[in-house]
Amino acid sequence: GYIGSLNEKKDGVLSLLECLNEVKKIYPKVCLIIIGFGNKIEKNSLDKKIKLFKLSNNTKVYYNLENSEIIDKLLNVSCFVSCRKKSLQSDYGFPTKIVEYLSFELPLLTTITGSLNKFLVDGINCFCIKNFDVQSYSQKWIHIIKDPKNAKKVGKNARETSLKYFNPKVET
Repeated sequence: GYIGSLNEKKDGVLSLLECLNEVKKIYPKVCLIIIGFGNKIEKNSLDKKIKLFKLSNNTKVYYNLENSEIIDKLLNVSCFVSCRKKSLQSDYGFPTKIVEYLSFELPLLTTITGSLNKFLVDGINCFCIKNFDVQSYSQKWIHIIKDPKNAKKVGKNARETSLKYFNPKVET
């Protein structure tokens, strides 16, 4: 699942669709739930990319949901994905959605930006790549699907990471 901005430059959501297109070649029933917030142009770009790659059966897209509606949509998510690309914002900002993803005790596939490398270790508490490219990202995604036992273990470690480093009861 993915939750966040539909802005490609900020969060790489259109790039996620390129990767999904590669993953579906191996796992035709793979489905990406996208809960997005964006303007009309961003929504249209997402819809066009879904049509271009023939991903309508592989995506469920929800726009501008209220916070109370989001949790219900995430009940069937088995993995979270995020692919911020290198930019000034990604270099110096911290993607708080990653902390939220970690707390779900599900595997996370992400690019390592900013200071995430201080908290995340590939294959231990996340699945990650340093610099985004469709092939590397897609291969990691396929690996997660192929080895659900390991993915579950990594998801459990992700939750432990969220409690250790991002617990408001400890950090405030």
